[in-house]
Amino acid sequence: MEVKPFTLTEEIVNLYATYRSAINFDAPDSVESCLLDGPVYTVFDTYVVEVRDENKLIAAGIFDNGSQSIAGIMNFYDPAYRKQSLGKFLMLMKINYARQQRKAYYYPGYLVNDYPKFDYKLFPCQSATEVFDANSGTWFPFSWETIKLFSTDNEV
Repeated sequence: MEVKPFTLTEEIVNLYATYRSAINFDAPDSVESCLLDGPVYTVFDTYVVEVRDENKLIAAGIFDNGSQSIAGIMNFYDPAYRKQSLGKFLMLMKINYARQQRKAYYYPGYLVNDYPKFDYKLFPCQSATEVFDANSGTWFPFSWETIKLFSTDNEV
């Protein structure tokens, strides 16, 4: 496993294409379309966690590196390694990187009410999870009630 500045390589492109062909939910067409969507330059300090079996890339977790936090952008892996829970492993490796770099926060991505495909993002520590209300600029302790309330566009 290695954490390093992100470079879009053919190896990453191929791994994502293999991953995308095996999933049953909507995902970006490519890593490039997710991260860059046209521009060749980005202002973000983007890193990747690469996991290898011998020399073969089997998982990649891409994140943006901020001054006080990191933000998970995407995780993908070789479907042949599905039983190894590499998506969760990548989250833990990002958390570990954030701790080593003395970051205060890790943002794993968003949750969607009544869409359990993203619920895995809660596994590291649900009690440490917070929900951001963009309308008020306020953070709230996580609860499904809060997620449901925000998803119906009600004021908190």
